[in-house]
Amino acid sequence: QPAFGFLEELTPLPTGKPEQMIADTILDTLGRGDILFAIFACSGSTLFAAETTGQCGILCELNPIYYDRIQGR
Repeated sequence: QPAFGFLEELTPLPTGKPEQMIADTILDTLGRGDILFAIFACSGSTLFAAETTGQCGILCELNPIYYDRIQGR
């Protein structure tokens, strides 16, 4: 059983992370007005977490399946 009850939020990706955990990390590491840059967008959780924390995010994704998943969110 994972800590903090995050199991239900995990994505089907092998490295999936809950958006709230990503948002907490963003708040702990970025200053106001900083821009988040992520090379692997995957399902877009980092982008949406950045948005919920008021940060600007720039993500890259080459895999069309993940790109489509982000567009669908």
